[in-house]
Amino acid sequence: MEWRLCLLGGGGDSGCKSSGSSGSSSSSKHHASSRGGNAHDAAAAVIAGLEGLAVGGGGGGGGGGGSGSIPAAAACNTSLQRLVIDDAFLSDAGLEEGLAVLPNLRCLELCACHWLGGGGLAGARACPRLRTLALTQCNGIDEVGLALLPQTAKGLARLEVVRCSRLRPATLAALQAAFAAANGRLLEVAYLSV
Repeated sequence: MEWRLCLLGGGGDSGCKSSGSSGSSSSSKHHASSRGGNAHDAAAAVIAGLEGLAVGGGGGGGGGGGSGSIPAAAACNTSLQRLVIDDAFLSDAGLEEGLAVLPNLRCLELCACHWLGGGGLAGARACPRLRTLALTQCNGIDEVGLALLPQTAKGLARLEVVRCSRLRPATLAALQAAFAAANGRLLEVAYLSV
């Protein structure tokens, strides 16, 4: 399995290019890639002070290799505020374990993480500063997984759901009601099914 790391500086740019692509960005950005999944270990020293990190697995939805956990490069940076995981083999247990060491996380974006069933969202309890959760094409997550959010992600202010086939507007409306009952405030929800 090939991991692709896109390390984001203070600019917060989430556009991730592979290490061989050309082009530049206004934010400071470093790239590392490696076959065999070891790039995250080699890059750990580089990312110690970064605020954001984008991690891509390259075809994780198809079931190719990997440990199913958040790469060590992300988990070793407790100051991380934004984490983007795109097309990676990520299990519920791996997500929950990874979130446990990211207390300063404010934004979590999960894209095409087809192995997630939603149980890993319980790990949000270790991220008291989490304000935004974005789910894009995470087709394994259903209402059971989202039902954990009112108790585990009490600081959450915005949930973005894009093309998650098992999540429907009625489910999200029920989540908003449960969130308001548990936390005394409204959760902003953005939903796009197309």
